[in-house]
Amino acid sequence: MKSKRKNFITLVPDDYKRKLQFKYARILLLFQTASILLVILFLTLIFTMLINQKIPFLTEAPSEQLYTIIIILYVAATVGSVAISWLISIRLSHKILGPLFRIENLLKQAIETGEIPNFTIRKDDELQNIVTLLNKLFEQVKNKNNLK
Repeated sequence: MKSKRKNFITLVPDDYKRKLQFKYARILLLFQTASILLVILFLTLIFTMLINQKIPFLTEAPSEQLYTIIIILYVAATVGSVAISWLISIRLSHKILGPLFRIENLLKQAIETGEIPNFTIRKDDELQNIVTLLNKLFEQVKNKNNLK
């Protein structure tokens, strides 16, 4: 009897796609880790300074002010960390979604006009192999249509 449990990490069978999957997983993990480490470092420095009371604006009730300042700094650092990770994730996803959007628009244009376009995407985008294959496919279609 086969288990219906799904794998936590699904690996794609194609070696190129697996490398691509791990590349983005490593990059996201690196930025998440760096972001968390910066938050920890930042809060450790601030906490040490506050405990030693080397910050000049502490007045009458240092313990209450320390608590409030630490909470505010923790929230600010966490929000900053999440924002940085989110921006990096969006930037990385554009390397895949941008070419997909371009391919979709060029295919729609080809259907509407009947002309076969030449697909091009930015050099640093990830779908270069697919674009190359589409260009070869459309070149073969053009050649077959010219022979008839």
